[in-house]
Amino acid sequence: NIIDNTFYSIKRKLSNKNKTIKFIPWPHQQIFQGFLKNGTWLAGQSTITSNKVIDNDFNKMDNIQTHAIKEGIFRPSIKNFPKYHIFSSDEANSCVYGRTILFSGDSYMVQMFIGFADILLDQPVNDEIISGKMRNDIFKEVLESFKKLFGSKTKIDFLYYHCHLEDFVCAHEAMAADLAMLNEADVFITNIAIHYKALHINDPNMIENYSKELQDYFVKYKDMKITWASGPSYHKPTASSTILNLNSMDIAAKNGIPFIDVYTLTDSCNWSNCSSDGGHRARFVNRMKAQMFLNNICSIDY
Repeated sequence: NIIDNTFYSIKRKLSNKNKTIKFIPWPHQQIFQGFLKNGTWLAGQSTITSNKVIDNDFNKMDNIQTHAIKEGIFRPSIKNFPKYHIFSSDEANSCVYGRTILFSGDSYMVQMFIGFADILLDQPVNDEIISGKMRNDIFKEVLESFKKLFGSKTKIDFLYYHCHLEDFVCAHEAMAADLAMLNEADVFITNIAIHYKALHINDPNMIENYSKELQDYFVKYKDMKITWASGPSYHKPTASSTILNLNSMDIAAKNGIPFIDVYTLTDSCNWSNCSSDGGHRARFVNRMKAQMFLNNICSIDY
């Protein structure tokens, strides 16, 4: 149930009193930048507190934050990795208000988009997304909810590819179709990985070709505010998946493109409820992907 936009803005201001929440322009801040190598998932206040993972006040948490602590959050296994923030719904809304944030990519990116929407809409549900139809139905509901919540002030959207197997040819077609919107975007987060690999799995030059096409992509769209997300861990990790993601991180870095490592986050989640099919992730995992993204594009000071 989305409340009236005017009332919601008042509620957001009261909730965020004594906080300074800012959107950080592209290329944003790089808290979750680069390949995270490995990590662990932690759940429960005592475990998370003892491991010094986040900077939140546990006595001032909303529904989204409370569920994240209960369901689990990701901690990169990197020495001296800074504490990060689990954003509340009001904090996330304050950060993105007045911005245009666009997602694009395959079904894994759609599910990250849904995780992002869960936070903004204050809906920490865990209904398993078990089919493409269900994913599309939720996606449509999210867009309608965003219209009610934001009106014309803020645009959060997903640019669907217009062909079945997502590769760079498909991506260029999508970019050409939505060029005006992309040029106005404050953030454009996208990825090409799983379907490219599936399409070219028998090509001995797959890694080399992928790297060249990605470099060409970044050069062609150098004026757009791109954030590149790695592909997720899919069923059993493979050497080619790791190399593909490492290469994409290196190429992104050389082109000054922010990079978010979704691969390590998903590969580290080995609880029985992390995924129903070994590829697509549970809602709480997709919300954690979105929290990583929020930590890169938003800052919060008390």
